[in-house]
Amino acid sequence: MINLVINEDESLDRIYRYLVDVNKDFTPPLSKRVDVKRYAQKLSLSAINLFVSLDGNDVAHAAFYANDRVKSQSFLTSISVKREVRGQGIGNALMKEVILRVKLAGMKKIFLEVDSSNMNAVQLYMKMGFRFLDDSDSFMVFLLE
Repeated sequence: MINLVINEDESLDRIYRYLVDVNKDFTPPLSKRVDVKRYAQKLSLSAINLFVSLDGNDVAHAAFYANDRVKSQSFLTSISVKREVRGQGIGNALMKEVILRVKLAGMKKIFLEVDSSNMNAVQLYMKMGFRFLDDSDSFMVFLLE
């Protein structure tokens, strides 16, 4: 049994270092879609960021916005697990923590987008109760209510 620590941290440096470290673990690589430094700045300022640490090292990260009080909805903008620790239930544990925190923030819905070719992520979202809503270009949209 692995001992995971999940904590919240909006530190720009920590977010940026993690995203650079896992850039190529994203499908497609994160830097092909966004300017990683600017994205990290946006996450630091506006999102709730959760890190999973294993033996003192960040091995997973999730960032979500829970600020639409009118519609009571949130948006999971990023979730990733380092390639070398995948398959150990870390993504599942992190997703459960995201869902809990979203509910605690008073949100009733979680939206997310995922690259259509990232079948591991799609399977995780379906397992967690998300339902497919739409697809556009190469992305699929999911919702959890």
